[in-house]
Amino acid sequence: MLVQPDNMKKIIIGLSTGKFVHATAMGSPLESLYKMILVSTTINQALGQSALVKVLAEKLGNPDVHIRLTLLKIVTSLYTQHKQQQQLVKENPKLQQIVARLAESEKRVLVAEMARKLRDEFAKSVAS
Repeated sequence: MLVQPDNMKKIIIGLSTGKFVHATAMGSPLESLYKMILVSTTINQALGQSALVKVLAEKLGNPDVHIRLTLLKIVTSLYTQHKQQQQLVKENPKLQQIVARLAESEKRVLVAEMARKLRDEFAKSVAS
């Protein structure tokens, strides 16, 4: 049901407008999204092939460290379960640039380490 185009569009719009980024009284919508893509390969792969990846790249500049970390977890999960990892990387050069920048200049250790691992995975994918 979530992978229907209208529902995926709502998720993407919610993230792009910021409605899903910040925690609410019900918890973090980003954490909920992360849990959904971990549990469902179908949802993960559908979202990994959607405009969500570009939205996530834009949101990685968020000043909140918890949001950046959760976004990196989501991107990592989408990447690892993507059927065509090389295509995902090549179609999203902005994502590559932002992840590389975080890997080099992020002061928070967890974010920097996750970004470094993802940057290295991206590099392997493009090289193959």
